[in-house]
Amino acid sequence: MSTWPQPDRTFEETLRVLRENSVSLDDASNWPSESLEVLGEAGVLGQVVPREYGGSEFSGPQLVEGYLQLSRACLPTTFVLTQRNAACQRFALSENESLKADLLPQLVGAGRFATVGISHLTTSRQHLSKPTVAVSIEGSRLVLDGMVPWVTGAGQADWVLTG
Repeated sequence: MSTWPQPDRTFEETLRVLRENSVSLDDASNWPSESLEVLGEAGVLGQVVPREYGGSEFSGPQLVEGYLQLSRACLPTTFVLTQRNAACQRFALSENESLKADLLPQLVGAGRFATVGISHLTTSRQHLSKPTVAVSIEGSRLVLDGMVPWVTGAGQADWVLTG
């Protein structure tokens, strides 16, 4: 029995559903929407969100314990979760209080999705003098120019955090 608090569903039931769904995720074109919904219902999606924004703000060891259990049930869903959580954690570290107040409560449940875009690879393109992504300001917009070679779930994302 897990020590993770789960408001709407036992963690074991969550793991069972993820195991069942994992078979369909062997095809890389399938998105784990049902599994993410189950994680939202179980309270897992709020674990990296600070309490003041509706999350449960788990500690590092608690997150690692959970990732281990989740990955045994469904590795693709757990990988997507880690990318989502990375974005949420970076939003939470922002000094922009209005951004945090707007985004973080929306990311506690499964209705919205954020992810990270990895643009600075350590194993390639480091010899180039120009960064892989440049940012400019055009009016009230930030414009990214370049290549972000890795964005898990870009087509599903409401927000992509990159830099």
